[in-house]
Amino acid sequence: MHKKYKDHFLFSTRKIVNEIVQLKKKQEQYRALLGHPLTLTEKLLFSHSETNPEFPIKRGITEIALKPNRVILPDSSGQMVWLQFATMQLDSTKVPTTTHCDHLIEAVKNNENDLAIANEINNEVYNFLKNASQKYGADFWEAGSGIIHQVALERYVLPGSIILGTDSHTPNAGGLTALGVGIGGATAVEVMSGFPWKTVMPKILGVHLKGNMEVWTSPKDIILKIANQIGVSGANGYIIEYFGKGIESISATGRATICNMGTEIGATSSIFPYDSHTIQYLKATQRKRFSSSVNDYKDCLVPDIEIEKDPNHFFDKLISIDLNKLEPQINGPFSPDNGNNNSDFKIKVKQNNWPNEISAAFIGSCTNSSYEDLLRAASIAEKAKAFGLKTKCPLYISPGSANIKETADRDGIIKTFLDVGAIILANACGPCVGMWKRNESEKNTDNTIITSFNRNFAGRNDGSAKTHAFLMSPEMVIAKALSGKLDFNPKTDVLETHKSEKIELKPEPRQSIPKAGFILNDLGYIRATTKNSNLKIPTSERIKPFKAFEAWDGKDLENLYVLCKSQGKCTTDQISPAGEWLKYRGNLERISEHLFLGVSNTFSKKTGTGINQITGEIEPLSKIAKDYSDLKIPWVLVGEENLGEGSSREHAALEPRYRNCKAVIAISFARIFENNLKRHGLLALTFENPNDYKKVESNDRISILNLKSISPGQKIRLEIIRPDKTIEYFYAKHNMSVEQIMWFQKGGAINYLNSRIIN
Repeated sequence: MHKKYKDHFLFSTRKIVNEIVQLKKKQEQYRALLGHPLTLTEKLLFSHSETNPEFPIKRGITEIALKPNRVILPDSSGQMVWLQFATMQLDSTKVPTTTHCDHLIEAVKNNENDLAIANEINNEVYNFLKNASQKYGADFWEAGSGIIHQVALERYVLPGSIILGTDSHTPNAGGLTALGVGIGGATAVEVMSGFPWKTVMPKILGVHLKGNMEVWTSPKDIILKIANQIGVSGANGYIIEYFGKGIESISATGRATICNMGTEIGATSSIFPYDSHTIQYLKATQRKRFSSSVNDYKDCLVPDIEIEKDPNHFFDKLISIDLNKLEPQINGPFSPDNGNNNSDFKIKVKQNNWPNEISAAFIGSCTNSSYEDLLRAASIAEKAKAFGLKTKCPLYISPGSANIKETADRDGIIKTFLDVGAIILANACGPCVGMWKRNESEKNTDNTIITSFNRNFAGRNDGSAKTHAFLMSPEMVIAKALSGKLDFNPKTDVLETHKSEKIELKPEPRQSIPKAGFILNDLGYIRATTKNSNLKIPTSERIKPFKAFEAWDGKDLENLYVLCKSQGKCTTDQISPAGEWLKYRGNLERISEHLFLGVSNTFSKKTGTGINQITGEIEPLSKIAKDYSDLKIPWVLVGEENLGEGSSREHAALEPRYRNCKAVIAISFARIFENNLKRHGLLALTFENPNDYKKVESNDRISILNLKSISPGQKIRLEIIRPDKTIEYFYAKHNMSVEQIMWFQKGGAINYLNSRIIN
């Protein structure tokens, strides 16, 4: 470890240890106030509470104000965070912050090639992020240093802390007994400015793990199974807390995998208790001082003993999984909750006519790119390599960080992958977030890809709805890649050599810590400073200064055009596409040119299009939104259930707001998307009667009434004005607090925060 990093890190460690001492006192206080034992989730939330919330505390209702320990920013969403933060009247962040260049590296050829190209084409963005980090006192990690969540797990996450990140997979931190929460950029700015993070006290979903995993089962299979059981919105409003004897067989990085993908079922966060696995990983990543210092406070980082004895009494929902019976899972295509058991998957491939030839295979992403993941996959590849076999399809490997890459290289893991034909990509997100420069002919025909990623929405990886993406463990990815067939079952099927030799595949036992230790060179790390006081924000195609939105004029919102009524699954990927458009995240005008590109609109047969009420023509929704905005015509978006699931993509709210959207009305919202809408001054409303969704037609106008008297919990009256001037009324609900109503009135949370700082 570099001394410049070590000194800085040890300061952070001492700070957290001191906080844990206070944490114990607060936990004792709340245990006495509530009069019952505390879950681990409650312990961490209450110990970070800035002020005592109103009693009785009702999960899912009571607002709590928390003081997080850290904010982490990827380069994609981090641009808009720093652009917004630059509008604040502050010299530095009030909470430790880091910026990581991991999303903007496109997978084209290999690590060296792709990193060189990324540094060239993203030079302006990287310089801006580095300069902003230096001006405001944040750590900065250059391109190639690693994926944000893997780097955070290795270097920043400490048990007992709360970490907020503008990437939805921030709950990865739960593998080390920290609460990681994905948030929008404006929320990050609020916390970085020193204000508490206000949120609703979440409900708690307990997951009781029993038994032990069999040889082919991995931590990934646990969360894939849960996703299949409860669906993509099954944990909305919940923090998932894992407990039981089954956790004893899961390493810290395996736990991080599980917590990471809790996002796919809507969970606010996920967490495992502190134990020997936590201590082992902390020591291996040079944080022994922390684990030694908190030894006397370990009871603060586990649930009270009564919780496991009577879980039904303390959790709002409970799931039990017997790991002895759990088999490998294959989830897909097109949604992370489309679950399939390995044993009957072969039949399903045939029944559904899924393309059986695998066109590409991927191991990596923030979910599965640890040393443990790479070693397990390499142990299978090594068996095939001994017989001279190579993969039957392109296999791409994305190490989670430069530290992981160097360690895997030293231990021969990288060579094994190369020997069976793999391509080593940059230590970055790459194809997982759509940054994959794929051959057009390959993606424009029905095809199958297999990944250890976390998401598989249509078009997510290569922009093509014809690509069938299946999620699975790294072990299953490498086995199927060696066979070339989607329906290959490594537990029962065998590979054949050109000499007709039969090869049975089997992974080696899991090993999370390298025998020779991790190489921790921290490549690309630039320590926080505040020396660069002359930050200049460029105005270009890539970056444009953020201009706060106008405040509400105090009038009802009348005669709003209906731009679009989305039908079915509508994710943030479809509202604000990533992939090739990711590079415009720092320029609202430019990125808004692709707004709603993947949205299925009830009023049009072709995806991403609608009826322009000015011209009467079917046109791209992005163009219609711009036309309405240019003419100062306000409009609304209407959606179905769980609107805005997927990434914590602030731009899915920013772009409609920028194009003069005034409200979004849906049957229900995904948590982060709803919060982002409110943060930027949009009304996020839900139909009181879900059937009212069906009433809205393309040429209707909608008015939102009595806004001057809006208050928490109050229903809002809306009217639909038909083309023949007839009017039909309906009601919608909102869940805005008093403060969130102020966001709407002032034109967004940034305006509200600035008014508080100035005054």
